[in-house]
This record gives sequence, C-alpha cells and structure tokens, in this order.
Amino acid sequence: MTDPGLCSMRRRHPWDELRRRFVQGEEVDEGDRTTRRWPSTGDLAATFGIHPSNVSKAARKKDPEGRDWYGQREAFKRELQRQVDVKAAQKLAEQEIRFRVRTYQVAERLLGGVERALRTEDHPPDNLSRLANTARRAQELGMVALDRAKDGPVEGLDDWTLMRRIRQGARLEDLV
Repeated sequence: MTDPGLCSMRRRHPWDELRRRFVQGEEVDEGDRTTRRWPSTGDLAATFGIHPSNVSKAARKKDPEGRDWYGQREAFKRELQRQVDVKAAQKLAEQEIRFRVRTYQVAERLLGGVERALRTEDHPPDNLSRLANTARRAQELGMVALDRAKDGPVEGLDDWTLMRRIRQGARLEDLV
C-alpha cells in the first residue's frame, strides 16, 4: 500500500524542481563571475515552505540506478568537472595551435628576409655569417614549431599536414 504522506507530498510540492536544485545546484551571480551554490535539504525546505523531514525523506529515495539525491549530486559534480576539464583542454589546445602557427610564420618570414637579402647585394664574409646564423636560427625555430606539432592537440593531423594546410590558407578554427 502506498504511503499517503508521500502521495500528498508529491501532489503539493514541486519535487522534480527540488531534486533538480539539490542535484544540480543553483547558479549565483557574484557580479564579476557566476558560481554554483549547493543548497542543503534544509535550505530547500525553507525556500519551498516544506517540512525539512519531508525533504530529507525525498532526498533519500533511490532513483532507478539506485542513487539517492546525494549520489545523483556527486555524479552531476563529476560530470560537470569532466566537461569543464574538456573545455579547458580545448581552449588550451587552440591557444597552443595559434602559438605554433605564429612561431612557424615568424620562422618563414625570417628565412624570407635572409633570402631577399642574399639576392639583393654582395655581402662581406661577416655579413654572410650573420645571415647564415639568422637562417639557421629561423630553421631551428620552424623545426621547434613543427616538432611541438607532432604531439599537438589536433587529432588526425601530423605536423607536416597541419603546417601544409595552414600554408594553403586553412583557417585555424577549421583545424581544431
């Protein structure tokens, strides 16, 4: 037989809303940022005008997966943190790609400058030595950018493919 107290609790109060607020928390605007507040069963009882023991009783009820509200909250927090971590990793990956692309472009510009300088005039040996050092450093810089791309965050793209697509005018957003 169904407990009449539970039936009356279900009809009079928004139990789905209470469970959602308890499990998912509530976003609180703090001016410069938004945080998440995790209300207690007592907080929810006061907010909704429900006796605290009724809210506590509802919070202990198990869902089909065998979790009460506390277990659901912990699962929600873990999933929320996982999603935050994924977004943070994506953002860092995009920043890393932008940095590597800029580094590679700087190296190409340096080499281009050395090539132009070599074509335009005769150079004394000490100037040739400086140009050769600049070319070597530009090459090293480019290779560092390419080497870092080997372990980069763009799945399915090796370093050469990534740089070739960028040189062909691919947008960075399309590669990430």
